[in-house]
Amino acid sequence: DPLARGGWTDKPLRVSLRGTGGTRWIIGNPATLGGEAAVRWRLGPRLRLDTFAGYASGHREEWEGFLELRTLRVGAGLAGQWHRERVDLSVGAGVQGLAVQQFIEALAYDGEDEPITAAELEVWQLIPGGYMQGGVHLPVGPWAGLEAGVRANLYRGIIDQQGRFLIEGQGFVGLTLGFGGKPVDRATRR
Repeated sequence: DPLARGGWTDKPLRVSLRGTGGTRWIIGNPATLGGEAAVRWRLGPRLRLDTFAGYASGHREEWEGFLELRTLRVGAGLAGQWHRERVDLSVGAGVQGLAVQQFIEALAYDGEDEPITAAELEVWQLIPGGYMQGGVHLPVGPWAGLEAGVRANLYRGIIDQQGRFLIEGQGFVGLTLGFGGKPVDRATRR
């Protein structure tokens, strides 16, 4: 029974805390690790509104310098969800905004007799974008569940004074808690 396992319960609101990992989306940038909080509102039996906010950072160090990347993302979209016997599947898409901070320190020298100097650069950008994601939710009770998924992010950013499309792959895993709705009585035999 899906209600007994916590599947399609009458919980119109679900809150998730997730760990995230992302791929490089600019050549030379580091991969990122972070976390996000998500809120999902059920709009119908197979439709929901997803929102999320997250932070991620990455660090790459080489002999000639290092690069530190920090991102803050906020997004919202619609998702379809399908309830199976033991898991719930979802596919969705939406829009997001990304605040990016890059801190770059590079060693430079003009010649063999010149001293080595460190050049520092800090870059801030606000980047619009979209996403597509797919996920699996495994209910572990009437109000809690585990979830995992993948997300493809598409951004339009400025790299070397030129507008470019950037693609990032991202994975997430976390814990989901359901709130609200009417209590469901246990079925009894007569």
